[in-house]
Amino acid sequence: MSKGNRNREKGKSSSSLQRFIVPIVVLALVIAGVVIWDPWDTSPKCEIFVEQKPVEALDTGIVATIYFDNSFSMKGYADANVNNNYLDVLSDLRAFYPGTNAQVDEEQIPGNELIDRIRQHEFKYTQESLLYKDLEMIAADVQQALCDTLNPQQRLNFYITDGIMSGSDEDISKDREYNKIHAQDLQNQIKDALKENDKIGISVYQFMSPFVGTYWAYDNSKQQLNGTSRFFYVIAVGSREALAGFKRKVDAASLDQKGSKFHPLAQWHAIEAQVIRTPLSVGPIGALTQVKEGCACYTYSPKVINKQHNRTISFSMDANVLVNHCIEDMDSLAAACVVEVNGIVCNDAPVTWDSTNCKLTFALSTNLLGKQSTVRLSVKRLEPTWIKPSSNDDDKYMLTALADARTFLFDKFMLGIRGAFPDAASDIIYQSEVKLEQQ
Repeated sequence: MSKGNRNREKGKSSSSLQRFIVPIVVLALVIAGVVIWDPWDTSPKCEIFVEQKPVEALDTGIVATIYFDNSFSMKGYADANVNNNYLDVLSDLRAFYPGTNAQVDEEQIPGNELIDRIRQHEFKYTQESLLYKDLEMIAADVQQALCDTLNPQQRLNFYITDGIMSGSDEDISKDREYNKIHAQDLQNQIKDALKENDKIGISVYQFMSPFVGTYWAYDNSKQQLNGTSRFFYVIAVGSREALAGFKRKVDAASLDQKGSKFHPLAQWHAIEAQVIRTPLSVGPIGALTQVKEGCACYTYSPKVINKQHNRTISFSMDANVLVNHCIEDMDSLAAACVVEVNGIVCNDAPVTWDSTNCKLTFALSTNLLGKQSTVRLSVKRLEPTWIKPSSNDDDKYMLTALADARTFLFDKFMLGIRGAFPDAASDIIYQSEVKLEQQ
């Protein structure tokens, strides 16, 4: 059956005039108690960034709800009785948040009844679901709870789906190629469903589980499957703090190979609200002097650095600000980082992942630095392979799971989400500059 979402910006003054006016302005500001830099001071200046505080993980006081995409093309997950990772994942969601409830259509049930009722086929599976409407309803629920001035709640909603977008049954019955022809429209529907919710974030976790029974493909053609492994997704919608807290739980569970089964094959996050600009740590300690406390401006003696520290200045960034990435991605993330010196990309300073200290690090030789230098680190958003478009446009059904982790329609779904979140639209999620001057 068709897939989707169910219910839901001066002129110049003469130098003599400038010399006359500037001291008056400086004096006025000093009298007013404003501390400024001497305009003719040749020491390094602090470049003031508008800094975004890293998202703090919140994992207490969460009201969690599991929502189902209960279209017919989801029923086969529940009917696969052997190695059913689908039910394991649902069970682990409850373990993360013991007070979790579930909602199927208009019915809300206690989380401890969920697995049994699925196994006993007590839930109805509908002929049609419209993905963007479900996400619209789920996101609005989170946003409304956060905006409630009398009783604000940290709601974390989980949507369980195979993520395949589609027009309505009526659309498909008129044109079997509707989804392919209207792919851009389907993408825009997801974007419109999420873009007005400015206080929330989203995470997508990918899993795989056997499927037994009838699967309705993107064009309403039937596929009979008997234990074929197919991908499904846990889409988490909540405040950025709640999502960061959940991601921390998932990262911890991924290290537990015996207990939790919540080990996603891949994940994607839109948690930060904007590019994070936090200072880099610069060393060696004692060999560089910070111009002003809290300022990313340092002076150093080349003679000392060259003699005692092998001509090298080191830089590091604490990885705790990178809430959009899982720990397994850090080596790849480091390899994709960009280091610039005075605006020119420096290929002689590769960034590496220090797993012991949880830091991204790189080093610069004094040979690469001039009398005054600006060093910049940019961390680019890492795109896991499953986010990239499918190379096989005919693989609409996710039947050949191991051959291709994507589908044509799911690609549009992810592009829709990216367009809905400001942080997700940029390739840069962290950037920092340091100014260095030789003594």
